[in-house]
Amino acid sequence: MATPITPQRNTVFVEEVDAKSAISETTFRRIGGSINFIINKIFDRLFFEWSGFYKVTSVSDGMNGYRYIYRQSDISWYVLSNNIAGSSGNSEVNFDVYDETNTLLGDLFSIAPSISSAAGSRAVVGRDVDNSSDIESGANKVVGTLNYTTLNSGWSLVPKITSAQVDGRNLFFELILKEQ
Repeated sequence: MATPITPQRNTVFVEEVDAKSAISETTFRRIGGSINFIINKIFDRLFFEWSGFYKVTSVSDGMNGYRYIYRQSDISWYVLSNNIAGSSGNSEVNFDVYDETNTLLGDLFSIAPSISSAAGSRAVVGRDVDNSSDIESGANKVVGTLNYTTLNSGWSLVPKITSAQVDGRNLFFELILKEQ
């Protein structure tokens, strides 16, 4: 199996590639590293925002939309955050996943990400799936566990709030996808 060139931000200079210069292996590696660097930076961001006071929703509400997955993509990372903590309870978000025939496959998360009101205002929690690391995990937060790390072409997601802090405000979820 071939070894990929290490992604690097490289500036390629005219002198390296002009008509009279010899293009060396070093130049090709620098160009390849730059291309791989760019490829690793291409993401599709799905934003879900519940401004103001929010409440528990079901898929039938369709609150905050329906997102169609045009090309097969891997989940790279996700983040759940709240701006103003409520007086009690947890805020938890999940998604119904539908296949290309609009058949419900189940929830995106087996354990949904959530934030307790005890975490306070401007709390953040998430997971960097690419690097198998948590984002701002800690007390009063649940990172979540994905049922699916790849979303196939033609699938769709419908968000739902499965638990809401009492009087919590401005909930936000960001899902970052990387096309395969």
